[in-house]
Amino acid sequence: MKTLIVSYKYPLPENGGDRIRTMHFARFFKQKGEVDVMYFHRDQHDVEVAPPFSKAIYVDIYDGNYHKNKLLHYWEKLKYTKPYYLPEYTTEAINKIVDIIVSGNYDNVLCRYAINALPLFFLPTNININIIIDIDDVMSNNLYKKLHTDHRSTKSITKKIKILVDREFAQRYQIKCARLGKAIICSDMDMNTISKANATRNIFVVPNVAPDIKLPHGYSMNGYPNLITILFVGNLSYKPNIEGIIWFIKEVFDRAIRDGYQLQLLIAGKEPDLQLRALCNEYRSIELVDTPPAIEPFYDRCGAIIVPLLAGGGTRIKILEAGKAFRPIITTQIGAYGLNLEDYKHVLYFNDYNTFLEHYLWLKDTNNYHSIIESMNAYVERNYSIQKFNLAVEKTLNSVR
Repeated sequence: MKTLIVSYKYPLPENGGDRIRTMHFARFFKQKGEVDVMYFHRDQHDVEVAPPFSKAIYVDIYDGNYHKNKLLHYWEKLKYTKPYYLPEYTTEAINKIVDIIVSGNYDNVLCRYAINALPLFFLPTNININIIIDIDDVMSNNLYKKLHTDHRSTKSITKKIKILVDREFAQRYQIKCARLGKAIICSDMDMNTISKANATRNIFVVPNVAPDIKLPHGYSMNGYPNLITILFVGNLSYKPNIEGIIWFIKEVFDRAIRDGYQLQLLIAGKEPDLQLRALCNEYRSIELVDTPPAIEPFYDRCGAIIVPLLAGGGTRIKILEAGKAFRPIITTQIGAYGLNLEDYKHVLYFNDYNTFLEHYLWLKDTNNYHSIIESMNAYVERNYSIQKFNLAVEKTLNSVR
């Protein structure tokens, strides 16, 4: 069996959630035979191929010419309901990608993210390849609004209409991707979202895998003595993360400090933006760590994890990681999206200052604290293992279209 994985980034090293999931697929298919990877990121055009890949194929999707015929360009946009955030592949790039796939004699083509799937629509209809689109995060209306902020800043009626049309295109495009072959998503909740649109029966849930967190020597499994310190970890260049932690600081943390609670907020993540940096500088009780080389030491310093997301999709790798690190999680409903977690059993749900305080004070009972971390750790180990992932991919692979 020969498999091609299509990914915008070359997935090594495994230093992010998107790359980690890609490599889980790569290792699964390597057990079946040869695995190549095709990628588009210009900054990685000269990488050296490394196991488990046999080939690393770079395609510059911007090199060449775009449609000179404007009517053809707009017809293609309507036909595939292309939202604006899709890359504008040149004609030469699409032809090159199609030629590589056809000539490569691949049994499977697995595409990571719907955003990278457009060239697959141009494959010959008679080609005998098992196409699998890992949609991953389903683009809900809520997530679209958070990622694409023009809808809030513009006063132009024309632009507002264009944004509404584009949002509809985003919904329809991912449905078209689901119909292209077999579709993979991360959670039952995303399955329900796609199924409501009657997209296809060929949709399969392949859950994320809890990170194999390397707890440092001397790590304390008991974070209760550090309960004064709350930790937020995540990519701080990702808009939902930025908006979520800023909302938490302004609407919850600030009030708790003013009400006399002795709390410290520890924020660790990649590339924090200027607004977040400025806000953190206003508080002596907030520590912001920019792009730490390892996250595990920060778990050791904290007593609880905060996940204040207000938008998103897929499943939350950081919540799974916190569960493996034996730290309780205080989260919004969207922050724990797709994980089917119970309040007061696996996590603690909050949506404002009062509910945050209620759950935080509940954790101060040592029996409650240890009960919830043990329950969550067992849940993660049971449901988000590499074995569960591999079984789900096997089911997808063996299904008949």
